[in-house]
Amino acid sequence: RLLDVGLTGIFVEDEAVHGLAAMPFAREFRLPSHDWQPIDPARIAEAFRHEAAAVQRSMDLEARGCGVACAFEVRRGDPFGSVGELLEPADMIVLAEPAVGADGLTQPFLRAWQTARVSGASVMLLPAVPIRRAGPIVVLATGSDAERAAETEIGRAHV
Repeated sequence: RLLDVGLTGIFVEDEAVHGLAAMPFAREFRLPSHDWQPIDPARIAEAFRHEAAAVQRSMDLEARGCGVACAFEVRRGDPFGSVGELLEPADMIVLAEPAVGADGLTQPFLRAWQTARVSGASVMLLPAVPIRRAGPIVVLATGSDAERAAETEIGRAHV
């Protein structure tokens, strides 16, 4: 709200998971029974729909609570490629810092970071755990971003 922007959520059903579920030799390990069973493509599709609906409800609630506009879209494909295709230089992508330092070296985080870096969009890296709930917000800008920020009156804001 303080940045005068809305939220756009993009839920991407990973095409690789759908593809794996369709293969006749693919199995999944089910808990708590500890059984190996064939992957049911319909169950995987339903799980994606269920998760997308839950994420959309959560985003709508948060956006309403913050007083910002919210849009949500479900796509199917490569998660990082799909998001990368949508990003424009005027966009801002928000990434959460990994909770554990070594998690930053995992393939999903590295791919998300690389997608954000090459997109041309602004990147906001949030700490894994908020340090405090209120206080000043500091924005660091370089180059033309710094010039635009100088033209805009930015006062003290509270999270």
